[in-house]
Amino acid sequence: MVPTLREGDYVVTRNVFKNCKPGNLVVAKHSVYGILIKRIFEVDNSGYLSLIGDNEEDSLSTESMGWFSPENIIASVMMRVPSPQTP
Repeated sequence: MVPTLREGDYVVTRNVFKNCKPGNLVVAKHSVYGILIKRIFEVDNSGYLSLIGDNEEDSLSTESMGWFSPENIIASVMMRVPSPQTP
């Protein structure tokens, strides 16, 4: 999620997932890639979400991750807490 999040950063999350819309950051569970922090790109009519990373060059593609069911969204990211080593 560079440049939004950097290695060592912490995030404050809210476990309630509702009213999330494109542009929001979420913590999601993926069967292959594990726990991810991604940005909501799109929500389809059935409620499934397409997620993207902020680093176009080094992020998992939306196509490789597929659509996420709402049950696989763990939390909404409320804020970033920078690591002491992060500028």
